[in-house]
Amino acid sequence: MIALEIKTIGNAATVTLPPQALALLNAKVGDTLYLSAAPEGVLLSPYSPELTRQMQAAEEIMREDQDVLREICADGFSLNDKHTPQPDKSDLPDILTRWQALPAQGHDAEAERKRTEQNFLVPKAEIAGNDYDLSINRHKEFEYEAVEYDPPQVILERLAKLDEEIAEGRKELVEMLA
Repeated sequence: MIALEIKTIGNAATVTLPPQALALLNAKVGDTLYLSAAPEGVLLSPYSPELTRQMQAAEEIMREDQDVLREICADGFSLNDKHTPQPDKSDLPDILTRWQALPAQGHDAEAERKRTEQNFLVPKAEIAGNDYDLSINRHKEFEYEAVEYDPPQVILERLAKLDEEIAEGRKELVEMLA
């Protein structure tokens, strides 16, 4: 057991966590911790209880032969310290809808999706071959667009021309003010 003292700084109450407490929480300075009510009191955890619940629901509906991987851009909560609900910005309802539609549509509808899209099917064998690493970057394909730039000499010539135009404009302003 680690005893923590509540102190006042300004109009806020603070608790300083000693290194042993951070080690128990597997947390470091700068991490976000979540305080939630639990049957035995309160729980301090580095894991979001809402996201954990959603991930458990996703695990319950996973297929044995193929899994849909989806890049979750938004979980329905703000990214600031308040972590306020933003249900209109959540990708999770769409994920659930796609999972629930799989039995009716079959895997063929999702199988046609390219790996460059936000969600796509990945065979279980491939996931197992990657040590069950579900990192989206492990399975997603990225399309890179080559960007061509003008040669440095052309850019420098354009800059010289712009410098001349600026100087000419400055000269006209000075004449107008004189």
